[in-house]
Order: sequence, then structure tokens, then C-alpha cells
Amino acid sequence: MTPKADFYSGIGIAVFSAVFFILSGTYPASEQGLGPGGFPKIVTGTMFCLGVLLSINSFINMKRGMKDIVKLNGKDMLQVLILAAAFLAYIVVIKYLGYVISTPLFLFLFLYLYGDRKWLRMVLVSIIGTAVTFVLFKYLFQIYLPEFYFF
Repeated sequence: MTPKADFYSGIGIAVFSAVFFILSGTYPASEQGLGPGGFPKIVTGTMFCLGVLLSINSFINMKRGMKDIVKLNGKDMLQVLILAAAFLAYIVVIKYLGYVISTPLFLFLFLYLYGDRKWLRMVLVSIIGTAVTFVLFKYLFQIYLPEFYFF
């Protein structure tokens, strides 16, 4: 995407993660380990930092190469809205299709929206990224991810 779209996406990610960081603080405390809110706090805290870094980096790139920092053109706004809609659709679809089916589709769409057009690399990143994350969560963290649930 363009630096302007990245700037607004980073702000959106930071706001989204800040809200969920606060919500994860409402989970009950645990006597041992992270507890129910610990892992979401780590993930949303990391997302917040990365969203801020994305916004700062794109702001610097816009200052160097563009005069219109605040204005988003129609194409940029459409990409941001499609990305937001994809996140929402992923949250809804993962309950029915499960992690293994919905995640590679989402990753592929995400790569496509960010301008990658090397199809083999997009497919490999989507499949390998999903597989590695699945193995980490299931076997290392012992967290079960949503499974296929249509029938």
C-alpha cells in the first residue's frame, strides 16, 4: 500500500490494539503463569507498538516524498477499508471454517492488498505461516485454535 494508507492503517491498528489491551485487563487474574488476560496483553501490546512504528515510518516516508500528508485518495481509502473488512470477516469466518482454512486465505489476501504479486511466494508464505503458527499454538503453547465447524 502507499505510505498514506500505511499511516492510517498503523493508527487504526494502534487504536484497535489499545482497546483490546484494556479489555484484556478485565479477565480474571491467575495465580500462576500469564492467566487468561496475559497472552492477549502481550499480543495487543506488540500490535500497538508495531502500529505506532508503521505510522511513524510511513509519516517519515511521506515527509520525504509527498506534499499531501493528510489527504487520502480514493484508492488508498479503499485499500484501508478492504483491509479492515478482511479483519472483520476473518473474525467471523474463523468460527466456521477453522484456523487452518481461513488463515491462509486471509494471509494471501493481506499480501495481495499490500502489493505482492509473486504468486508462488504468496502461496508459500500463507501456507507455511499458517502451519508454523498452528504447530506453535497447538504443541508449544497448548492452545487449541478453532476447527472446521460447518457440519
